[in-house]
Amino acid sequence: MSPRLRAEIQATFFFVADAHGLEAAIDAVARAGAEAYLEVRSHVPPEVRVMANRVGVSVEILRRGDRASATERHLILWALRQLGYSYPAAARAVGLTNHTSAIHGVRRVERTPELLERARRMLAVVGHGEVTT
Repeated sequence: MSPRLRAEIQATFFFVADAHGLEAAIDAVARAGAEAYLEVRSHVPPEVRVMANRVGVSVEILRRGDRASATERHLILWALRQLGYSYPAAARAVGLTNHTSAIHGVRRVERTPELLERARRMLAVVGHGEVTT
């Protein structure tokens, strides 16, 4: 948790506790924490938006995590790794909760020549030119 978020949550707690009691303060802090989590969880990097558009899938569908968008998600995961994202960061960017799913997706692209070519073309659109693997 960032120091700024921690300070905001503490300020909310003490303000509500003084005005409405301890139980109301605990509820307010729980809501504030959930809202902060959802805000961080729902952030989509601009690169992901561009690549999702390039492969023809909406960001909402991409982040749902269903099988229908798995190939597109794997292409974007591979491209994010080429851009320097860690596996956990790439997984979060496309709505996955586990970095091992990102590892699987990247490996799938790397072992499938057709997918690797599609991923390279998509990455070129983002403006990072030729990529070697």
